[in-house]
Amino acid sequence: MSILRKTHLSKLILLLLFTFVSCKTTAQSVTIRDIADMKTEDWSVDGSVKKYFKDINNHFAPFIGTWIAPMGNNKTFVVTLWKSTKVANGNPVNFYSDDIEGHYRLVENYNDPNDLNLPTSPEIIIYTSDKYWVGTTDVYPGIYAMKSTDGVHSGGIIIDTSFPVSSPYYRQEGRLGMKILSTNPTTAQWRISKGSDAKPEDRVFNIPTDIILTKVN
Repeated sequence: MSILRKTHLSKLILLLLFTFVSCKTTAQSVTIRDIADMKTEDWSVDGSVKKYFKDINNHFAPFIGTWIAPMGNNKTFVVTLWKSTKVANGNPVNFYSDDIEGHYRLVENYNDPNDLNLPTSPEIIIYTSDKYWVGTTDVYPGIYAMKSTDGVHSGGIIIDTSFPVSSPYYRQEGRLGMKILSTNPTTAQWRISKGSDAKPEDRVFNIPTDIILTKVN
């Protein structure tokens, strides 16, 4: 074998070795933990290894989908929840986690796609969290960072964007809790609180704070 071919072969072996080591290092940079371990473990790890708190047992599933609650006067509060996987937390990243995120809206003439007997009048949106944040082109979930460790209880953060932008309560942040009450049909208690440390004037919400939701799909 010529010296030139030996040189090329050596370079190829070194390149393959480097690629293998790089892939192996990348694969080892994240260690998976169950979502329930967030209650007992530190959320970050020293060095290059990051924890990924994953919904291993699929406890998020009962909450994913569309929920409704009649509010009277032909108005319906609609909540849509989905699962986001391996969400980066912190900048730089401290840890990853699976989250339940979502949007809410209050509508008139809600058309349930599963009920063919309902009228097909145009749905009128009174307010929705699915919109651009003021001064940006970003749409953030109105409901985020929700987690469940048992498939019955979940908790997270909600932002009330239903107020006018000029209101001091626009983008009021609260703590959202959902509890599955039954499975046929699937219903859940929806409650929002600000916490005991909040001042009374900081507990004002326009969105419902204590209702029963029914899952429609």
